[in-house]
Amino acid sequence: MLRGIYTAASAMGFQIDAVGVFAHNLSNSGTSGFKRSELISQSFPNMVIQMGDGKSSPLGLGVGAQQSLLDQGQGALKNTHNPLDVAIEGDGYFQTRRPNGTMDITRNGAFAVNAKKQLVSRTGDVVVGANNQPIQFLEGVESQIRVQVDGTITELGNQVGKLKIVQGKPSSQGLAPQLQRFAALVQDAGPQKTPQMRQGFLEESNVSIIKEMVSLLGSQKNYDVGQKLIQASDKMLDKVINEMGR
Repeated sequence: MLRGIYTAASAMGFQIDAVGVFAHNLSNSGTSGFKRSELISQSFPNMVIQMGDGKSSPLGLGVGAQQSLLDQGQGALKNTHNPLDVAIEGDGYFQTRRPNGTMDITRNGAFAVNAKKQLVSRTGDVVVGANNQPIQFLEGVESQIRVQVDGTITELGNQVGKLKIVQGKPSSQGLAPQLQRFAALVQDAGPQKTPQMRQGFLEESNVSIIKEMVSLLGSQKNYDVGQKLIQASDKMLDKVINEMGR
């Protein structure tokens, strides 16, 4: 009975974590470039109990959350008609630099021009060029800026820089998860699609609201089932204790 309680409790804990992930995905379904997360489960280490006949038997005690992985799937491209909006079609991330020098990566290409006439992200971080320097404009007039499919940026026909696209998978998330800023990359040995830049477009999140809602409701139902199992096991245990006390 204790085994049933432990197993149900671990399953309930996993469902709580899963609900948090699904809710996070849903709340950011409208964030440009957002990548949904998926919770991966892992069985607890098997425990060994000594049986009355001297033999041992492995005892599994349910599951727990191993890690949260990002779904790297491409989001749909939305035409914004804004020349400073750039979407990546394919693999890769834009690289940005915070005021303190910290380097980040992001898929959100909602850019702007700051007071220094530099290309910046929606958080105000400087967008890094292929030469690892800020992309500097002369005038910074939106209508004069063109972004080629290879990331080359021109102003009135003159090249002012090229977007730096870094490859790999994010290994950690920034301080503000909803911004999808990542601090580091790990190498991805899998096949990669050569990225192309789409000026005037933004990549929408790859969150399916229907799928996340179904998963969310499923986790809530599984949690309720675990709760009922614990209540049933508790009643049985209480009955056994009372019988033994007679």
